[in-house]
Amino acid sequence: AWVIQYGGSTHFKYGTWRFSNRAGDMASRFETAVDTCCFSNDDGLYGGGTGVVNGDGPRPGDFFGYGNYDGGDDECSSMYADGSAVLSSSSMKSFMYLRNATLPPPPPTASPTASPTASP
Repeated sequence: AWVIQYGGSTHFKYGTWRFSNRAGDMASRFETAVDTCCFSNDDGLYGGGTGVVNGDGPRPGDFFGYGNYDGGDDECSSMYADGSAVLSSSSMKSFMYLRNATLPPPPPTASPTASPTASP
């Protein structure tokens, strides 16, 4: 889950962040003693949205963040807020903070998660 504060509002997004499934073993990207470049040789998203956030796929319609999604190499300079490009810069930096937080429950799923049963 993500808690996004933007434009004076707080947005809650529930999903899974993958950066990019083309990046390979992400744990190895953090196991270096020196600064290195590049999490992925192609595609990657820094941000949050509903569902799966994967740089090697389509950008979620409610995405907050930036990145190079699914071959859109020219998109890395655009910041998105609720799915719309709101800022362009060639020197984007991303800061992510991890903390324990109490979140509201996720919204109901669009489809049933269990099969109906017959009642006697």
